Amino acid sequence: MIYSKFDFLDRPWWKPSFDESNANYLVLNAKRFQHVISLTVNETDALFWKGYIDLHREHYLLECISAESDVDITIDFIQQALKKPGTLGVFLSWLCGKIFASCLTPGKSLRMTKKVKNVHDTIIGVFPSIFFPDLPLDQFTLSFAQQLHRQIGNELISNAGQYRTRLVMAAQENYVYMAPDLIEGKMNELFCQCREKFERTDLQLEEAIKS
Repeated sequence: MIYSKFDFLDRPWWKPSFDESNANYLVLNAKRFQHVISLTVNETDALFWKGYIDLHREHYLLECISAESDVDITIDFIQQALKKPGTLGVFLSWLCGKIFASCLTPGKSLRMTKKVKNVHDTIIGVFPSIFFPDLPLDQFTLSFAQQLHRQIGNELISNAGQYRTRLVMAAQENYVYMAPDLIEGKMNELFCQCREKFERTDLQLEEAIKS
Protein backbone atom coordinates (compact mmCIF):
# COMPACT_ATOMS: atom_id res chain seq x y z
CA MET A 1 0.00 0.00 0.00
CA ILE A 2 2.86 2.38 0.82
CA TYR A 3 4.33 2.21 -2.68
CA SER A 4 1.34 1.41 -4.87
CA LYS A 5 0.37 3.99 -7.51
CA PHE A 6 -3.24 2.74 -7.59
CA ASP A 7 -3.56 2.86 -11.36
CA PHE A 8 -7.21 1.80 -11.50
CA LEU A 9 -9.68 2.24 -14.31
CA ASP A 10 -12.78 4.42 -13.96
CA ARG A 11 -14.81 1.24 -14.34
CA PRO A 12 -12.57 -1.54 -13.03
CA TRP A 13 -13.08 -4.93 -14.67
CA TRP A 14 -13.11 -6.56 -11.23
CA LYS A 15 -16.01 -4.38 -10.01
CA PRO A 16 -19.44 -6.09 -10.31
CA SER A 17 -22.03 -4.15 -12.31
CA PHE A 18 -24.38 -4.07 -9.31
CA ASP A 19 -21.72 -2.56 -7.02
CA GLU A 20 -22.50 1.14 -6.64
CA SER A 21 -19.28 1.96 -4.76
CA ASN A 22 -17.23 4.77 -6.22
CA ALA A 23 -13.85 3.26 -7.10
CA ASN A 24 -12.20 6.68 -7.34
CA TYR A 25 -13.42 7.54 -3.83
CA LEU A 26 -11.91 4.32 -2.48
CA VAL A 27 -8.60 5.03 -4.22
CA LEU A 28 -8.50 8.61 -2.90
CA ASN A 29 -9.06 7.34 0.64
CA ALA A 30 -6.23 4.85 0.22
CA LYS A 31 -3.97 7.60 -1.09
CA ARG A 32 -4.76 9.74 1.95
CA PHE A 33 -3.68 6.90 4.23
CA GLN A 34 -0.60 6.46 2.08
CA HIS A 35 0.31 10.13 2.45
CA VAL A 36 -0.27 10.19 6.22
CA ILE A 37 1.84 7.09 6.77
CA SER A 38 4.68 8.47 4.65
CA LEU A 39 4.68 11.70 6.68
CA THR A 40 4.66 10.06 10.10
CA VAL A 41 6.97 7.10 9.56
CA ASN A 42 10.71 7.15 9.15
CA GLU A 43 11.77 4.38 6.76
CA THR A 44 14.72 3.64 9.05
CA ASP A 45 12.39 2.89 11.99
CA ALA A 46 13.06 -0.87 12.08
CA LEU A 47 10.67 -1.68 14.92
CA PHE A 48 7.73 0.04 13.23
CA TRP A 49 8.33 -1.70 9.93
CA LYS A 50 8.77 -5.08 11.60
CA GLY A 51 5.43 -4.65 13.38
CA TYR A 52 3.75 -3.48 10.17
CA ILE A 53 5.15 -6.38 8.14
CA ASP A 54 4.23 -8.94 10.81
CA LEU A 55 0.65 -7.61 10.97
CA HIS A 56 0.39 -7.65 7.17
CA ARG A 57 1.60 -11.25 7.07
CA GLU A 58 -0.93 -12.32 9.71
CA HIS A 59 -3.84 -10.85 7.73
CA TYR A 60 -2.50 -12.28 4.46
CA LEU A 61 -2.22 -15.67 6.16
CA LEU A 62 -5.82 -15.42 7.37
CA GLU A 63 -7.00 -14.66 3.82
CA CYS A 64 -5.03 -17.60 2.36
CA ILE A 65 -6.45 -20.16 4.76
CA SER A 66 -9.99 -18.74 4.79
CA ALA A 67 -10.15 -18.72 0.98
CA GLU A 68 -9.00 -22.32 0.74
CA SER A 69 -11.93 -23.84 2.59
CA ASP A 70 -14.93 -23.08 4.75
CA VAL A 71 -13.13 -22.59 8.07
CA ASP A 72 -14.11 -20.26 10.87
CA ILE A 73 -10.85 -18.74 12.12
CA THR A 74 -10.02 -15.23 13.27
CA ILE A 75 -6.94 -13.03 13.39
CA ASP A 76 -6.75 -13.82 17.13
CA PHE A 77 -6.45 -17.52 16.30
CA ILE A 78 -3.67 -16.74 13.80
CA GLN A 79 -1.73 -14.65 16.32
CA GLN A 80 -2.13 -17.26 19.05
CA ALA A 81 -1.00 -20.05 16.71
CA LEU A 82 2.15 -18.12 15.79
CA LYS A 83 3.20 -17.50 19.39
CA LYS A 84 6.37 -19.35 20.29
CA PRO A 85 5.77 -21.73 23.22
CA GLY A 86 7.89 -21.50 26.34
CA THR A 87 10.35 -24.18 27.42
CA LEU A 88 7.69 -26.00 29.44
CA GLY A 89 5.28 -25.99 26.50
CA VAL A 90 7.93 -27.44 24.17
CA PHE A 91 8.79 -30.17 26.68
CA LEU A 92 5.15 -31.14 27.24
CA SER A 93 4.48 -31.30 23.51
CA TRP A 94 7.52 -33.53 23.04
CA LEU A 95 6.52 -35.74 25.95
CA CYS A 96 2.92 -36.12 24.77
CA GLY A 97 4.16 -36.94 21.29
CA LYS A 98 6.41 -39.69 22.62
CA ILE A 99 3.76 -41.19 24.90
CA PHE A 100 0.58 -40.80 22.88
CA ALA A 101 1.80 -40.68 19.25
CA SER A 102 0.68 -44.24 18.55
CA CYS A 103 -2.84 -43.89 19.94
CA LEU A 104 -3.93 -40.30 19.40
CA THR A 105 -4.77 -38.45 16.20
CA PRO A 106 -4.29 -34.65 16.20
CA GLY A 107 -7.59 -32.82 16.50
CA LYS A 108 -8.88 -30.31 13.98
CA SER A 109 -7.67 -27.37 16.05
CA LEU A 110 -4.14 -28.80 16.34
CA ARG A 111 -4.02 -29.50 12.61
CA MET A 112 -5.13 -25.95 11.85
CA THR A 113 -2.49 -24.54 14.20
CA LYS A 114 0.18 -26.60 12.45
CA LYS A 115 -1.08 -25.48 9.06
CA VAL A 116 -0.96 -21.82 10.12
CA LYS A 117 2.67 -22.26 11.20
CA ASN A 118 3.58 -24.10 7.99
CA VAL A 119 2.06 -21.46 5.70
CA HIS A 120 3.63 -18.65 7.77
CA ASP A 121 7.10 -20.24 7.55
CA THR A 122 6.63 -20.72 3.80
CA ILE A 123 5.66 -17.07 3.24
CA ILE A 124 8.72 -15.86 5.17
CA GLY A 125 10.95 -18.31 3.33
CA VAL A 126 9.81 -17.16 -0.11
CA PHE A 127 9.48 -13.44 0.65
CA PRO A 128 11.75 -12.39 3.56
CA SER A 129 10.56 -8.82 2.95
CA ILE A 130 7.10 -8.05 1.56
CA PHE A 131 8.32 -4.66 0.34
CA PHE A 132 11.35 -5.91 -1.58
CA PRO A 133 10.64 -9.49 -2.67
CA ASP A 134 13.62 -11.18 -4.25
CA LEU A 135 12.19 -14.07 -6.26
CA PRO A 136 13.73 -14.29 -9.75
CA LEU A 137 11.24 -15.33 -12.40
CA ASP A 138 13.33 -18.31 -13.47
CA GLN A 139 12.73 -19.83 -10.01
CA PHE A 140 8.98 -19.96 -10.70
CA THR A 141 9.07 -23.61 -11.73
CA LEU A 142 7.18 -26.82 -11.07
CA SER A 143 9.86 -28.02 -8.63
CA PHE A 144 9.46 -24.74 -6.72
CA ALA A 145 5.71 -25.36 -6.41
CA GLN A 146 6.37 -28.90 -5.18
CA GLN A 147 8.77 -27.52 -2.57
CA LEU A 148 6.09 -25.10 -1.33
CA HIS A 149 3.56 -27.92 -1.12
CA ARG A 150 5.98 -30.02 0.94
CA GLN A 151 6.56 -27.10 3.32
CA ILE A 152 2.85 -26.35 3.75
CA GLY A 153 1.98 -30.04 4.09
CA ASN A 154 4.77 -30.81 6.56
CA GLU A 155 3.39 -33.31 9.13
CA LEU A 156 -0.10 -32.81 7.66
CA ILE A 157 -0.02 -34.47 4.22
CA SER A 158 1.80 -37.78 3.89
CA ASN A 159 2.45 -37.41 0.15
CA ALA A 160 2.99 -33.62 0.00
CA GLY A 161 4.82 -32.51 -3.14
CA GLN A 162 4.02 -35.71 -5.04
CA TYR A 163 1.80 -36.17 -8.08
CA ARG A 164 -1.58 -37.83 -7.77
CA THR A 165 -1.46 -41.48 -8.82
CA ARG A 166 -5.17 -42.31 -8.88
CA LEU A 167 -8.13 -41.27 -10.98
CA VAL A 168 -10.44 -39.02 -8.96
CA MET A 169 -13.65 -37.13 -9.59
CA ALA A 170 -15.51 -34.23 -7.99
CA ALA A 171 -17.86 -35.16 -5.16
CA GLN A 172 -21.50 -35.43 -6.20
CA GLU A 173 -20.62 -34.44 -9.78
CA ASN A 174 -20.09 -36.39 -12.96
CA TYR A 175 -16.66 -34.87 -13.63
CA VAL A 176 -13.38 -36.80 -13.68
CA TYR A 177 -10.15 -34.88 -13.11
CA MET A 178 -7.10 -35.19 -15.35
CA ALA A 179 -5.51 -38.63 -15.59
CA PRO A 180 -2.39 -39.02 -13.41
CA ASP A 181 -0.03 -39.69 -16.34
CA LEU A 182 -0.94 -36.29 -17.88
CA ILE A 183 -0.45 -34.11 -14.80
CA GLU A 184 3.32 -33.47 -14.95
CA GLY A 185 3.29 -32.47 -18.62
CA LYS A 186 0.32 -30.12 -18.23
CA MET A 187 1.82 -28.55 -15.09
CA ASN A 188 5.08 -27.87 -16.93
CA GLU A 189 3.10 -26.20 -19.72
CA LEU A 190 1.25 -24.04 -17.17
CA PHE A 191 4.42 -22.82 -15.43
CA CYS A 192 6.14 -22.16 -18.76
CA GLN A 193 3.16 -20.08 -19.92
CA CYS A 194 3.13 -18.12 -16.64
CA ARG A 195 6.86 -17.31 -16.87
CA GLU A 196 6.43 -16.06 -20.43
CA LYS A 197 3.55 -13.78 -19.48
CA PHE A 198 5.08 -12.47 -16.24
CA GLU A 199 8.23 -11.43 -18.14
CA ARG A 200 6.23 -8.90 -20.16
CA THR A 201 6.51 -5.30 -18.97
CA ASP A 202 3.13 -4.45 -20.54
CA LEU A 203 1.25 -7.21 -18.73
CA GLN A 204 -2.06 -5.92 -17.33
CA LEU A 205 -3.45 -7.00 -13.96
CA GLU A 206 -6.57 -8.58 -15.50
CA GLU A 207 -4.54 -10.74 -17.87
CA ALA A 208 -2.10 -11.73 -15.11
CA ILE A 209 -4.88 -12.93 -12.81
CA LYS A 210 -6.71 -14.80 -15.56
CA SER A 211 -3.48 -16.51 -16.60
